[in-house]
Amino acid sequence: MKNNIAVALLEQGMCAEDLVKVYHKDGDDLVKSFKRDNEQNRRGKKIGDRYFSYEAILEYLEKASGYTKKTDITIAKIIPFDNINKHLEEQGKDWKEMSQRDKNKLLYSAGLAVMKDKENEEVNSRYEVREMYYRGEDNKTKYGMCVVGSERIDKEWLQSGYASDEAKLYDSDATMRDQLRNMQKSELWGCIVK
Repeated sequence: MKNNIAVALLEQGMCAEDLVKVYHKDGDDLVKSFKRDNEQNRRGKKIGDRYFSYEAILEYLEKASGYTKKTDITIAKIIPFDNINKHLEEQGKDWKEMSQRDKNKLLYSAGLAVMKDKENEEVNSRYEVREMYYRGEDNKTKYGMCVVGSERIDKEWLQSGYASDEAKLYDSDATMRDQLRNMQKSELWGCIVK
């Protein structure tokens, strides 16, 4: 059912945020806002010509939302959950049972700017967990859960050999930095990425 909701949203050119009428409080995530919109009657939603129950939509939003907050990003970095789960299985760990601190450490080591860096001592960005299309390591288009956030641009990451070309350009060229910042704001945070 959850995948059907994502497919229905994509077919209608909609995104998860379209399931919520209003963000009621600053910092509310989609789940809290959806519950507030529908707490009286617990009604579902029609997406295109299909109807989805309140419970199905709530489950979809809980899974897709994860630890989210809209924020400016610098360089978009997408990490498929398949990659994360492979890494965790090797260590005998489970994402759902990890503390937020351990999740941040893992994502930081994978290149997401989710923790304080040594250079400026501030949290760089947050991340979203969402269902989306992405290009896999085999260069084929796939659909699944991904973590999306800002790529690290600290010296340690840039010199690691894993940094993207965009991150290297962002660090070295001010004009390119502004252009990349504007490109990244397009639809990445507003919709399920096609």
